[in-house]
Amino acid sequence: MSEELIENIRLKAAEHGIDTFGTCSLAEVKSSYPEHIGNLADGFRSALVFGIPLPSACLDNVIDKPTPIYMHHYRQLNYILDRFTMQAAIMIEMAGAKALAIPASQIISWKPIPRGHISHKMLAAAAGLGWRGRNNLLVTMHHGSQLRLASILTDLPLKQSNSPENLNCGTCRSCITSCPASAIKENPEDFDVMACSQKLAEFQNIPLIGQRICGVCVKACKPKNNI
Repeated sequence: MSEELIENIRLKAAEHGIDTFGTCSLAEVKSSYPEHIGNLADGFRSALVFGIPLPSACLDNVIDKPTPIYMHHYRQLNYILDRFTMQAAIMIEMAGAKALAIPASQIISWKPIPRGHISHKMLAAAAGLGWRGRNNLLVTMHHGSQLRLASILTDLPLKQSNSPENLNCGTCRSCITSCPASAIKENPEDFDVMACSQKLAEFQNIPLIGQRICGVCVKACKPKNNI
């Protein structure tokens, strides 16, 4: 039942332009990165992760700060993801399992840094969809970091759906040179979260932005097969 249900969800996701999809067990993530999961994961065994790409044109004018058109696409893609994951969670519940849709971008704590319910990027990496880049974001082969993510937690016994290759950012350092906060370092572990957060707070005050977003390193992180 699980395999057929998950495949049906994957196909329906693709109809909405959600072309990045994977599943993973939560056990390893809870063990290795407990700070990225949170209490919401208690009672769940697995996660489904969804990604929808940003249209490249909405990033064209993102040079050293976010633009209103980028903000619009950022918000609308989050809406598509939230609406679909809610529907998919209902499908799982109707099949007799437990499911909880996690919003694409709902902040539950601002201090010391903005934090959501769970880390979608960590779940996506655990599902074999990509890796943690120097920019502290998920990097994928097909979209770089130019996509938005959302997840569903479930008690279904799902495994890692993709076999990750031993990939990393290699010699690419485009995000380092483009970062307006100088937050990105050589190693992802050295990413300066506070510097990034402070710059996002500045960007929030830009007219027609009103949200802590940037987009500069997202634009710099292009699909890896185009580098």
